[in-house]
Amino acid sequence: MTRVIALFGALSLTLACESSGSSSSNGDSTDAADATDGTDGTDASDTADATDGSDATDSTDVTDGSDVSDVTDSTDATDGADVTDGSDVSDATDGSDVTDGSDVTDGSDGAEGLDTHDGTDASDGSDGSDGTDGGGTFCGGFAGIKCAGGEFCDYSLDAQCGAGDMGGICQPIPHACDANYVATCGCDGVIYSNPCEANAKGVAVAPKWFCPAPEGEPCGGKGNPQCGDGLFCDFPLEQICGAADGSGLCQKVPEACDLNLDPVCGCNGVTYDNACFANAAGVAVATPEWCKGGTIGQACGGWTGKKCGEGEFCKYDANQLCGAAETPGVCESTGELVCPQVTEPVCGCDGMDYDNECLANTAGTSVSFFGTCDEGPPVGSVACGGWLGNTCTDSEYCAYQPGEYCGAADASSVCMPKPEACDDVKMPVCGCDGQTYENECKANAAGTGLVDYGACTM
Repeated sequence: MTRVIALFGALSLTLACESSGSSSSNGDSTDAADATDGTDGTDASDTADATDGSDATDSTDVTDGSDVSDVTDSTDATDGADVTDGSDVSDATDGSDVTDGSDVTDGSDGAEGLDTHDGTDASDGSDGSDGTDGGGTFCGGFAGIKCAGGEFCDYSLDAQCGAGDMGGICQPIPHACDANYVATCGCDGVIYSNPCEANAKGVAVAPKWFCPAPEGEPCGGKGNPQCGDGLFCDFPLEQICGAADGSGLCQKVPEACDLNLDPVCGCNGVTYDNACFANAAGVAVATPEWCKGGTIGQACGGWTGKKCGEGEFCKYDANQLCGAAETPGVCESTGELVCPQVTEPVCGCDGMDYDNECLANTAGTSVSFFGTCDEGPPVGSVACGGWLGNTCTDSEYCAYQPGEYCGAADASSVCMPKPEACDDVKMPVCGCDGQTYENECKANAAGTGLVDYGACTM
């Protein structure tokens, strides 16, 4: 009798230990089988041990013959085999809850380290690296709004690094970048190995023309960058030195040339002994012969700013607005023209009236518009803004539209009359002066073009 009482006491102690071990798992639902495993009264828990995924590596539970056979043992509560065979004691202490990894790595307990490596709190980016908590606020614009520490102002390519009051969005500065090489121009004018490297320096990605072009890259023409140090823009002969937005390729400036005499005319109107000497001067070849009268056939005016030689004039097409639209003309001779005796008045680019276009050209000027200068140009035919900085009259405004960035990046527009009356329709727009107007008409009446539709965001 004394022995039975002692054995019953030992069993009670075992049950208490296993119950204590179960409560420390804090919600480990797959280890509940172990917590009740010592009872063996109904022995369903032992069956769960045999199939418990979290104890799948626990050889003690799976191979323990005494536990498996207990399933049919209706007297487990007093079965000395369960009390003394150690198999149930080993369930409580066999380490299945400590070393089988179910508590440490299954992520279901509150204190096993899941917050530092299971990817839900620290390294999955939801708290900082993907920008969902950090970043997302407006930056840049006329107000020059700065981002918080550890962030940079990220502009879209259309925003051109904040030109014309275009804003960006604050984004977290990346801490690690891959090694892929994709030459990238930054808003600081520096070329980076890829966009991430630019962002890691706190710099947004810029359109390619913000940075000097490297060797072999397009140059010249509208929208292309200039070449970097030690390079020149080499135009094919058919591109006429970049006239009509023709582009070339950046090439290295030769360091030495032979003395062969094979004269060429450079794009600067200078004759060189051969093409190498022209290139060594940083000049592409215009024609493979002596320059005729200086610069005939070469690009002039517009974005090039080049002048024609003596006895020549810069011939623009009628829609080129005397070069104010940034498109170059071509140098032509004034001395080889025979003009008809017809009267079709034109206003020359020199502001003088001529009876016809040919007579204007003979006088060394291209045509600004058809009609007399006193009549004035047709509405919308006078360029404004852009790199020339032309301004409109007091009764006009420079009619920039969204996407033209109010003249930033050399974009130009045309002068339009200010409206004299506007309705009260509420369709807010942001003007080039940084002010929000009730509608487009009221912005134009105030003498300003548009940054964008909608209220200003600065």
